[in-house]
Amino acid sequence: MNGAPKHKISFAGFELDAAHRRLKRGVEEVHLNPKAFDVLVFLAENAGRVVSKDEILSVVWDGQFVEEANLAVQISTLRKALNAKKETPQLLVTIPGKGYKFVADVETDEEIVIENHQFSRLVIEKNDDAEVAKTDQFSKPPRSSFFSAPAKTFAAVAIFLTVGAALTIWFGRGERAQTADLKPPKFSRLTTSGKVSGVALTPDGRYVVFAQKENGGESLWLRQIETGSQTRISPPQDLEYLGLSVSPDGNFVYTPVFRDNRTAVPFWKIPVLGGAPQEIPGIEVSSSVSFSPDGKHFAYIESHQPETHLKIADTNGANARILLRADYDRRAFSFWKSNPVAWSPDGNKIAVGIEERSAEGMRAGILLVDPADASERILAVPQWAYVDDLAWLDAENLVFNAHEDEWSNEIHTVSRQTGEIRRITDDLQNYRWLSTVGKNLLTVQSNAVSSLYVADFSETVKKLQPREIFRESGYISNVVWSRDGAILYSSRSTGEPEIWRIEADGTNPAQLTSGAHINFGLAVSPADGSLVFSSYRKGNFALWSADASGKDLRPLTMGNDHITPDISADGKIVFQSMGQKIWRISGADQTPVELRSGLKPALSPDGRQTAFFMIDEKKWRIGLISTESGEMLKKFDLPTVVNQRLMRWHPSGKFLTLFYEVGENLNLLLLPTGGGDPQIIEGLVKGAVNSFSWSADGKKILFSLTTETTDAVLLNDF
Repeated sequence: MNGAPKHKISFAGFELDAAHRRLKRGVEEVHLNPKAFDVLVFLAENAGRVVSKDEILSVVWDGQFVEEANLAVQISTLRKALNAKKETPQLLVTIPGKGYKFVADVETDEEIVIENHQFSRLVIEKNDDAEVAKTDQFSKPPRSSFFSAPAKTFAAVAIFLTVGAALTIWFGRGERAQTADLKPPKFSRLTTSGKVSGVALTPDGRYVVFAQKENGGESLWLRQIETGSQTRISPPQDLEYLGLSVSPDGNFVYTPVFRDNRTAVPFWKIPVLGGAPQEIPGIEVSSSVSFSPDGKHFAYIESHQPETHLKIADTNGANARILLRADYDRRAFSFWKSNPVAWSPDGNKIAVGIEERSAEGMRAGILLVDPADASERILAVPQWAYVDDLAWLDAENLVFNAHEDEWSNEIHTVSRQTGEIRRITDDLQNYRWLSTVGKNLLTVQSNAVSSLYVADFSETVKKLQPREIFRESGYISNVVWSRDGAILYSSRSTGEPEIWRIEADGTNPAQLTSGAHINFGLAVSPADGSLVFSSYRKGNFALWSADASGKDLRPLTMGNDHITPDISADGKIVFQSMGQKIWRISGADQTPVELRSGLKPALSPDGRQTAFFMIDEKKWRIGLISTESGEMLKKFDLPTVVNQRLMRWHPSGKFLTLFYEVGENLNLLLLPTGGGDPQIIEGLVKGAVNSFSWSADGKKILFSLTTETTDAVLLNDF
């Protein structure tokens, strides 16, 4: 099969419908992630022929920067999907040193054939019957366009004309009715350090300002796009740049910075050519701001529990006023490490990402707000889990970042006039931060590889020696020791977030659940090994449980964004809800009881105390309360800047443990619960910890670590 994909391909009891992007085994639909589907189409198209890895990568990921490990993940996904039943023969085999071979006997539906990149047949259908008419051939996009954008495939075109009945135009499948797709953009990599943490374009489009992780913290740089020459604006400091915006005159970088564990984030104005920062008073912001076209004002998001605000201020911080309020019970704006607002080029509207709550849960979309009278209208109907980053391509089109969980996102555009949504990216990379000048789009492209590490521990240890036991492309999170000494973790390696089990030495990984939809938290009962986890379903997070084998999935709570559960040996469960509330479940009725405000609760080994992160006197601290009554027992100051909210009790109960980063370096903090000096274990490995867990005897620590290659890339011609 050397031509382009046929309309339908049948093999071994499967039917592959390229036009509608469906795979069926009999009447049962087999769900595949978009890239796995494209790989299958290409392999089925080339059945009986050995295809190399490079060939697959060059066609399916045409024009995109990806690593070979991404292909391995999709091949693994396909094998699990195609060989899910014991009676199904092996359909996809590895040819060592050469590539892969699809060995199934295939049959094709010749109703519509596409050859040599041209449509050769046109199907005309009525409502009550159908007829087939031959037409002159007309051009089709090159095959690389087909494989570079999954839900974009035009494998058939059916045109419904008004012939005595109402007829409709159908052009293949989009994920939502108003969603169309663009051809894949051209990528130009601007940085090569792999450590970029934020970007912004200067107004003339000639320079990129970017933040970068280094030993000692984050630094700030200016890079000329044409020549590649770059200058450091600010040396590495123990802080995080939470958003970058360049003033319309191109002279200053505006950025909020997180340091000293303070919740009152300073807002700085830094000369683009270097120099001491000036703090702009009165502005409380933890994300990028967006300037009005005349350069006299900026819009930003401010968080004040239980509300978030869309605000406008003069560029010197004066005359700040609230345009729009969002109550957490009904709606919310993004406000942490994102660029959630974008002032339109004509100055008449401000686009803002909004999360709207309904009976079905919280979904994110985009509002257009008039800066003169605060009137609003929906630009993009809430339909995603998150909308983080926005920027205007021109007066008509807005570009934005949307995603369905914490680990994956895609870049889209939306028309201001028609509301049509078009997807620009659809690959295994993640994208953060958006900045535009003209038709050039700047973003940070991330390629992630995750590992499981285990280290031996004793209370007198001065240095840990972590050893990697397992690695895969993408994100591994929610790690915990099982009751029998194995390891449980969550992974998207099959395209959906599921719970996996692996032996303590990193062997025999196996999928434990099906349909768990796990996000933001997994705990194992010390009593019986049963599982409690946060599950994302229909726009909401709720707690679910399963037995030790991952079966018997059932809801525990109805959910108001219930996340980060922890469970004790006596069956108490604590968790966090929307609005930063901590709750307890205990007793036979399993009714949640609110304890107090806070984040990321962690139960003591005996279940009597709960530790959590709290804001106290405008600073992050750790609180310790009675799990039963919620009474405050103790507060702890953090001896160092802790930029990750990851905390667990040591099984001895003697200290709380926290991972934190300083630049690229990963450290472990031991905080004695009975008083005494904290202990810091430095220089474990490089990377970001997603989750960690102690073995039952406290002699081993397990953590998942993600190494992200993050670089600034320029996208155009899309």
